[in-house]
Formats: sequence, structure tokens, C-alpha cells
Amino acid sequence: MPSEQSRLPGDASGAHASLPCRPLPESTLRRVASEALLRVATTPSTRAGRIPRPAPKEVARLCAALLEPGAMAGQTAIEDLLAAGIGRSTLMLGHLPEAARRLGEMWERDEVSFIQVGQAVGRLQRLMRVLRAPGEGRTPHAGRRALFATMPGETHTLGVIIAADACRERGWAVDLSLGEDRQVLLDEIANNAYPLLGLSVGSARTCAALADLLPDLRAAAPQTPFLLAGSFVATSPWRVRSLPVDGWAKDATEALSEMARLVEVNRAG
Repeated sequence: MPSEQSRLPGDASGAHASLPCRPLPESTLRRVASEALLRVATTPSTRAGRIPRPAPKEVARLCAALLEPGAMAGQTAIEDLLAAGIGRSTLMLGHLPEAARRLGEMWERDEVSFIQVGQAVGRLQRLMRVLRAPGEGRTPHAGRRALFATMPGETHTLGVIIAADACRERGWAVDLSLGEDRQVLLDEIANNAYPLLGLSVGSARTCAALADLLPDLRAAAPQTPFLLAGSFVATSPWRVRSLPVDGWAKDATEALSEMARLVEVNRAG
């Protein structure tokens, strides 16, 4: 899960190369972020057909719920809409993509921070998975399911969103936990049997926070292999090799290879 600072703007090969850290221009960051938000929230069905128009007040209520800490507020909002007679397909094709667009607009107007939008996208993506009917959309290969997470309070989340999108295109089912509170992340991994946890490390500060968090993560998911990725793995490998994880990846190519290896080893083990 490369950091947003590890990829050249507009470079389609960025998912397959290790690039030096460099700041992205603000205009480029906003453009790429907006595109990533739309990709995360758009299903193959919405690309192919007409998108139902949800009521603005319903979308506003859903956005407010997605901005609440944790996953429960968004889940409750969806349950309320279902109880009101709105079908799953309408929510999938109308409400959730429209909520993603609305969140992007709110960020463009500086009404919310990007970390808030990133967290909301992670919650929205989980709701999409819950609502999707069996057999709809791209089917992941057996066992290819993962949670990609950044550390509590982390603000560099764009790279993880893009990496998750790329992995989904390669047959993985990926959930996101972006800068969520410590207990929210622990509950997420404890309550879901993820075959893999991908942890993004973009700085020495993040590395130190992860070292403190790892014992609790291990206790919450003792059978789950942990993969470390991000720009700090590429630039300071000697700093992360001492961490008790199961694999490391300095770029997206290595990450995809390690993800497959760790899941297979864990399954065989």
C-alpha cells in the first residue's frame, strides 16, 4: 500500500515501481483523490447503466452517518433506508455513489478534511460489500480478502485507497480502515476473519505507532498474517525489519506477490 507521496502524478506504472518520495502538487492531489473516491464508490453496474436519483435529504443523512466515527452509524443509516422500503440495488446504484460524490464535493469546499473523507470511503466500501448480492460484481479468488489499514489518526490515506482499488481489479476483496481510532481498528480485525491484514507505514512516526499497536493487533487476530507496505518500507527497510510482522513490500508489485504468498502459507499451515 504505497503512500500518496511515493507515486508520480499521472504515472500509470506507479503501481508497479518503487519511486522516490516527493510531494505532489495540491492540484494534482485533489484531482487524483477525487478520481479515487469515485472509483471506490462506483460498481460495474453503475458504469454500465443509469444511476437512480436518490432524494437529497437521504444522501445528506447518509453522508453525515459516514462521517461519524466507526462503522455503526453508516450501518444504521442503511438499515433505516432499507426499512423505509428502498431496495438494495437502489442503495448500491444510487445512494452510495452519490454519497461518495457528495463527500468529494464537501472536501473540495474544505467542509471536511481529507482524513474524514478517507475514513468515510472506508466505511462506504464496507457497506457496498454488505449490500452487494451474491455473484454481483468481480468475484475474488478463494481466500483473497484483506483489510488495508493506516494507523489511528494517520492523514496520508490516498495511497492506500488507490492501492486497494488496484488490488480489487486483480481479484482481491479489500476493506479499508483509514485513520480510525485504535479500538475501532482492533474491533474490526477481531470481528472479521480476514485472511490478511495490510498495514501502511509512511514515516518514522507511523512506524513507532505501529510498534506500539502490533501486540494488540496480534491479540485481536492471532491467526491473521500481517503485511507491511508503504513508502517507509522502501526508504528505511532496516527500520521496519525488526517489527514482528509476516511480510514486507516496498512497492505494489511486491505487495501483490506477498499477499498471495501469505494467504497461501496461512491456508496450508
